Parts: sequence; C-alpha cells; structure tokens
Amino acid sequence: MKPELKSAMEAVPSSVRIQSAEISILQKAQERLESSLRTECMQRFGVPIELDITLTQEGQTVQAGSAGFTILSECTDAEKQQVAAYLQEALGTASVWEIQEEVG
Repeated sequence: MKPELKSAMEAVPSSVRIQSAEISILQKAQERLESSLRTECMQRFGVPIELDITLTQEGQTVQAGSAGFTILSECTDAEKQQVAAYLQEALGTASVWEIQEEVG
C-alpha cells in the first residue's frame, strides 16, 4: 500500500471504515438484486422494467423495505399487476409500486 494511502486510512476511525464497507456491500447487493429481478421480469412476462429497491438493515438482517418499478414498454394493466405481484412475492414486501413517468 502506498504510504500516503496508508496514512490516510490510519486517520479514518475503524468504525467509519466498517460502516463504509457495509454500505458498499449493501449497495452491491441491491444492484445485483435489481439486475436479477429485471432479467426475471423480462423472461417471465416479456416486460422490461427499471427497478429501485430500498434495502433496510436491522441488526444482522437485511431485507427489502420497498421497491418502485417503471415499465419500459407498452403493456396491459394485467401485466403491470403480474409484475407487481411477482416483485412483492420475490422481495417479501407489500410495499411495491409502479412509478409513473411524467410526460412533457
């Protein structure tokens, strides 16, 4: 490790480094989960979506607190409901909603 990086790391309290590492791990887990569920929705329903999941942590447990999704193509209300129901089941949360894109 370069001396200037080592001295900078020594100046940061270990609790801050641990919290930063935990946040980084949670962000990567969230990104992987969003990617996996986007792929799964495309395969199951033929519907491309964008997904924004909020993970919450209580002690050692991490879970989905909420999720918003945007349908990226034309689809029926029934398809939207199928996607929402699937995401609720997959994430174990009832707090899943469609994000409406504003036009103009």
